[in-house]
Amino acid sequence: MFIGNLFKLIFFLIAVYFFYSVFRMLLFAARNTAGREERLRRDSAERMKAGGKKGGKGEDIIELDKNQYKVE
Repeated sequence: MFIGNLFKLIFFLIAVYFFYSVFRMLLFAARNTAGREERLRRDSAERMKAGGKKGGKGEDIIELDKNQYKVE
C-alpha cells in the first residue's frame, strides 16, 4: 500500500513538472518571438533610413584604386 502511494506521488510530481516545463517553454518562446519581430522591424526601418539593402557599406568591402588589386 505504501509503495503504491509513493509511486502515485512520484508520478504526480513528474506530471506537474512536465506541465510546468511546457508552460515555461511556450511562455518564453512567445516572448522571444515578439522581441525578435520588434527587433527585425526596428533594424529594417534603420536600413531603410540608411538607404541601402545592407545599410550602407559593409565592413567586409574594401575600396581599391584602379591600379591596386587584392589577393586572398
